[in-house]
Amino acid sequence: MKKALCLLLSCLMIGSLACCAGPRSAQMPQSTGEFSLYGIPTVFEDPFAPQPSELSFSEISDPVRTDIEPLKTALARMESLCAEKNALADLQELYRFCYNEVVDIKTEASVASIRYDMDTQSPERMETSLRAAALQAEAVTLYESTMKKVLASSYAKQMIRFIGPDVAALFETPEVDPVRLAELLTREDACIKEYNRLRSGSLPEEERKLRMAELYIGLVEVRREIAAIYGYENAAEYYYKEAYSREYSPEEAAAFHANVKEYIVPAVQRINRIFTGRTDAVMRAEQTLSVLETYLPQISPEMAELYAQLTERDMIFVTDDCNASRGAGYTMKLYRQAGALVYNGSPHRNYRTLTDTVHEFGHYCDIRLNGIFSAQAPVWKYDLAEVCSSGLEVLFYDYYDEIFSGETGDEKAALLKGFLELIVSGCLYDEAQQRVFAYEGELTPDVVNAIFLFTAAEYGFISVSGDYFWTANLHNYRYPFYYLSYAAAYAASSELWMMARTEGRQAAVDTYLQLLSMGSFEYSYSQVMEACGMQGFASEEMLSRLARTVEEEVALLLGKN
Repeated sequence: MKKALCLLLSCLMIGSLACCAGPRSAQMPQSTGEFSLYGIPTVFEDPFAPQPSELSFSEISDPVRTDIEPLKTALARMESLCAEKNALADLQELYRFCYNEVVDIKTEASVASIRYDMDTQSPERMETSLRAAALQAEAVTLYESTMKKVLASSYAKQMIRFIGPDVAALFETPEVDPVRLAELLTREDACIKEYNRLRSGSLPEEERKLRMAELYIGLVEVRREIAAIYGYENAAEYYYKEAYSREYSPEEAAAFHANVKEYIVPAVQRINRIFTGRTDAVMRAEQTLSVLETYLPQISPEMAELYAQLTERDMIFVTDDCNASRGAGYTMKLYRQAGALVYNGSPHRNYRTLTDTVHEFGHYCDIRLNGIFSAQAPVWKYDLAEVCSSGLEVLFYDYYDEIFSGETGDEKAALLKGFLELIVSGCLYDEAQQRVFAYEGELTPDVVNAIFLFTAAEYGFISVSGDYFWTANLHNYRYPFYYLSYAAAYAASSELWMMARTEGRQAAVDTYLQLLSMGSFEYSYSQVMEACGMQGFASEEMLSRLARTVEEEVALLLGKN
């Protein structure tokens, strides 16, 4: 069950999280060994969902809405009609209006956020983005509240038939105070934008980190209250279940944490002794786009077609100049256009410019193939969503000798080392956040920092660069408890890499295309792993084998014993 809190996670790499329950159960596809990306259609049905648009991003208007009074008036009228007779036709007409208003408001929030990220030095764009996010929070919480009342009225059966049972199921959540929830969501968004401002500002490092730590504590307080509103004493459990639709609890994740400490951490430590991770290959933004155009047809003509559509509509933004744009990567839903925009503002200028863009394009394919762009939509399984993206990174591994001139051992070793490090940091940040959110005393910057440092020590100080190292991680602020999805996903993608070595590259390609066609919201992580013949992050044997295999491969690539 997805809650309205997830509205303000709409900048998440793969799009918006604003929905409630999952769709009706889909039949598991049967493996044929050959998969078209369009071979496994989505099951979720919404008769009013927007249809794909041909607009380019530059043709989408800037948000100008300053209030949602027309929507509020219509929602209030819907509530009053619930007590009247012969009001079905009016309810249906108002539903159409409110549905389209919510879709437009959510689209405006996405557009405003993207345009602000493209020019973070613009006060006007920041103000527009803040306003659009606040209107989105208010609109969706009120819309949810009203629809719950409509579907509890004497018109319930007729309205369920009208809007569809899949959509109606999304409103089967407890009633909460929409005004208070909207206040919390708006406060959350303001904290996140202030964090982004501090990251790109010119304050002395020590002062900046301290202020970031204070912001983090404020976000913990907000998110604890949001979880409590929905009846959760444990905020981590709330986010696991409601925001990320995980099929396991925070307590059950402890086994994954322990296996990573046992097998992956020592392997990374040994790799670090022989390889710093530095590479000399240069890759600029414009080169990256050309590489995708060249190599995607070799992986899948259908993916190449999706990429051509993306570039033709100017729905991809890749830059190595972050003087004005935000240094981040994500893929964001544009609801009204029934599409998404790929954003990569990370200024690596090396192989990471390529891998980050490939990563986001994997998200884009998942959204275009499996996404629902309704006013309310099923929750994504983010552990799976990140496999759709990181799995595509794996498939470019064998092209490195062609893409980069000279010796490519360092680039290949860096990619594999990075996969293991993401598994480690995903578990590290998850376990640290669980401890912070569960802490019963007064949270101060020193207390939170001590918790992160203590947890980092348990993971061998991987990726740690001193006090308040955790404030540099955007996800700790923007997407609480999300980072574990990277760990779960990169474990599975690394398994694809091992499959390519043992069963051949085409086996890995076919498995990835099957996985991508299944998508990341109608099936669970374990269902997809089973259907694709994979073990996934829950397998201790796979993690142990992965650690050994990557360590051996890196040593071979570097010519080390």
